[in-house]
Amino acid sequence: MKKINKNTIIGALLALFISGQVLAEVKVAVVDMQKAIQGSASGKLAKKKLEKAFNKKKKKLEQLESDLKKMREDLEKKSLVMSDEVKLKRQQEFQKKYVTFQQKRAKSEQEIRQEEQKLTQPILVKIKSVIKSIAKKEKYTMVFQKAEHNVLFAEASIDITKRVIKELSKKK
Repeated sequence: MKKINKNTIIGALLALFISGQVLAEVKVAVVDMQKAIQGSASGKLAKKKLEKAFNKKKKKLEQLESDLKKMREDLEKKSLVMSDEVKLKRQQEFQKKYVTFQQKRAKSEQEIRQEEQKLTQPILVKIKSVIKSIAKKEKYTMVFQKAEHNVLFAEASIDITKRVIKELSKKK
């Protein structure tokens, strides 16, 4: 039995609503959450904080990468005059430092993702509250997240992203 995709179910329900099977009027809107986060004042502040943290980590990683490159070049240049024992020892040192570098890079990427989530979570809570408020006020039946894999097409007239950003700026 095939696994039914959540979006397929939502699409089928939406088609059912729109086809007139349900007598109540259906009013639908879409919101680009990424754009709403980036357009809000708190989202812009979070982005600056993330960029600062990212650039600091990037600088350290670039220095480590540069040191590794110099170490590899030095090893390649001098390998012809080194004894097999010394060459093997230097290769092992290089491998060990390279593995450490990869671990630090992975750890930095994970820390940045965690920091991004920590900074954006409160913003998302505010955005969802604003969306709910707009939806109730304007009597929307459903509000979908506008994303490439969720909504393939939506008329610009049902996109409430700009209104969400405007309401967020009022809320502070």
